[in-house]
Amino acid sequence: MRFFLDARARRMLRRLPKGGLFAALEIALLAVLALQCARLVWTILTPVGPLGEWRRDGDMGVTAPSPALFANFDPFFRLSQASGPAVVTGLNLKLFGVREDRASGRGSAIIGLPDGTQASFAVGDEILPGVKLGSVAFDHVMIRRGGAEEQLFIDQSVDPSGVQPQYAGAR
Repeated sequence: MRFFLDARARRMLRRLPKGGLFAALEIALLAVLALQCARLVWTILTPVGPLGEWRRDGDMGVTAPSPALFANFDPFFRLSQASGPAVVTGLNLKLFGVREDRASGRGSAIIGLPDGTQASFAVGDEILPGVKLGSVAFDHVMIRRGGAEEQLFIDQSVDPSGVQPQYAGAR
């Protein structure tokens, strides 16, 4: 089967550069340039704002949020699930060290058990039956016992509820 072209098509094909790789590259670049010019013309002629033409589809029943909705929301420290005041644990456990991972909210702690041994526990591991490691901070860990959260500090010689924080700006 032969492919025949009329005289006009043959004249247009003669204008194309003869050659191999460089000719194909030149044709590809000209096609990309033509496409970009067409996109520029389309962008200039289309009467659309920077975000497009926004239309509301109808009333969706959205009302203004109440301040009570955001009362317990902390946008900066979302990993800490503080639900209320925590209690210092009364279990016979001793915290020897922590490895805190702030990026993922995980970490581990070295905890001394009642039998005198020490073991490393990751967040979510069971320390004793019914007692799990909840979270790790730089100086304490939160443990979950019976659905309640309790704190275990590295140094529990001072009752933390009686300590008042001192701020550098307050004098």
